[in-house]
Amino acid sequence: MSSDLVTRPVSALPAGTAFNRFIHALAVSRGDLYTARSLASTWTGLPHVARAFDLDLKSVTAPGSVADSAWAGALTATGIAPEVVRLVNAVSIVGQLENKLSRVPFNTIVPYDPSTTGLGAFVAEGAPLPADAGGFVDLGPLPLTKAGVIVTLTLELVTATDGSAEATVRRSVLGRLAKRIDELFLLPTNAGDAATPAAITHGATEIMSSGSTAAAMQTDLAAMAAAVTTVAGRRVWIMREGTLNAVAGALGATSGLPATLLGSQVIVSPNSPPQITFVDTGAILLADEGVFDVNVSRQASVRLDTAPTDATALQSLWQQNLIGIRPVRWINWLRAVPGAVSYMTVAY
Repeated sequence: MSSDLVTRPVSALPAGTAFNRFIHALAVSRGDLYTARSLASTWTGLPHVARAFDLDLKSVTAPGSVADSAWAGALTATGIAPEVVRLVNAVSIVGQLENKLSRVPFNTIVPYDPSTTGLGAFVAEGAPLPADAGGFVDLGPLPLTKAGVIVTLTLELVTATDGSAEATVRRSVLGRLAKRIDELFLLPTNAGDAATPAAITHGATEIMSSGSTAAAMQTDLAAMAAAVTTVAGRRVWIMREGTLNAVAGALGATSGLPATLLGSQVIVSPNSPPQITFVDTGAILLADEGVFDVNVSRQASVRLDTAPTDATALQSLWQQNLIGIRPVRWINWLRAVPGAVSYMTVAY
């Protein structure tokens, strides 16, 4: 495999087109990889789509609609997955924070030093250097957890190749996955479990809103800032656009909004819960190796519910002329210490 398929763009088409065409080929071919590869080979501007199928066809491979969570691993090798992850990051709070968070590998215990005391000293020639264990604590390991969703769309929409249809598919599939990841990242009620990392706000300091006047906001925001006691030094505010507008309107130009608030960067997103979150991003561990899978099926029966149980009725995709698209992203996070985050639920 030529390495330039991974390191440089191979198409001048809009970002995400390869993702759409990969799904399109699977939908039209009913999951048969040979047929899908034949169709993909006609897209000369997107050679990495055909290459993704080539990698699977080198060995006996089940159809794309079969429940095998790793069959689309070829997406990573051909450069499709990094493009998709970039698209998800562009509409995701976690994605916008990614370069600020402390990146760690999956399944590895990592040291973290929450102390504020520096180590080391100047020494004379021939004198011994000081040795100090510091305040390191072992965190993790962060297991290989995955977030996914099943999005059902009509056959006509998924198999269309005009720009507006493809953009709609990308927004529907990737936007919903990004929103759910962000909700789990920020919702204080998410205590986590064996399959889900707890929200960075769970167990963090909560500041109770005292009102929407300028004086109340100033007091509350100052309390939030004071509650973050870590020293990593990469602090950001996260809130909805309506909340930002309310704060900016009440505090005026002195607030520094929309770019900053009290000297720290502001991230605005509709994916935020109805709250203001203040985060020392350097004290948040993130495990994300850019792995992304997608499965497509036209024949499955699906429980169309956000919290499905055995009692939820099954719906036939074939009968309703629908296609089920199941994107999955491997990602995990951990708040290193309680003092890294504060939040405040707001009605504005």
